[in-house]
Amino acid sequence: TSESLVHTLIGLYDDVEQRGGHVHSDILRHEREDADAEVAAALEVPVGSPVIALERLRHVDGEPWSLSTTWMPDAVGAVTLGVDLSEASLYRLLADHGIQATDGVRSAEATVATHDHAQHLGVSAGSALLRLRSISRDASGTPIEYFIALHRGDRSRFEFRLRQEQSQASLLHVDGTGGTSRAGTVSV
Repeated sequence: TSESLVHTLIGLYDDVEQRGGHVHSDILRHEREDADAEVAAALEVPVGSPVIALERLRHVDGEPWSLSTTWMPDAVGAVTLGVDLSEASLYRLLADHGIQATDGVRSAEATVATHDHAQHLGVSAGSALLRLRSISRDASGTPIEYFIALHRGDRSRFEFRLRQEQSQASLLHVDGTGGTSRAGTVSV
């Protein structure tokens, strides 16, 4: 459905903002680099092509939430260079430049925190993490971003809503009060 597609592609910043929360990002890296084999395959560009890498530690309402790295083709990511994204939505910035995701594929898998991940996310090394991998495309089918995000396992869970016509999986985040906020919906 268009509703679930929009929900997937609006991004964490806009989703949390809509429910009255606040997202702050520590920008760990925001630079041009050469695409390795994995990034090149995801973005459908030759290995070694220039891409823009954006690594962020995301906080929701002051709590460490996720550690994400986004790669964008040079033509897309170039508009983000020099822009302070610590208090801003990447998707909104791209949309302001006429770049908008209309389709995407997102997967999730379990992993464990390395020492570096643990330090950033405020958990112990070896703690359970949820690893999201996503490729978003524009209306012409061209990939505009590839991201990998590590979410704290103690604040994330999958909720499946099963319907006869299709299955939808919604990634929910558990806040400190036991409440939840929806952070994306993917077809399964």
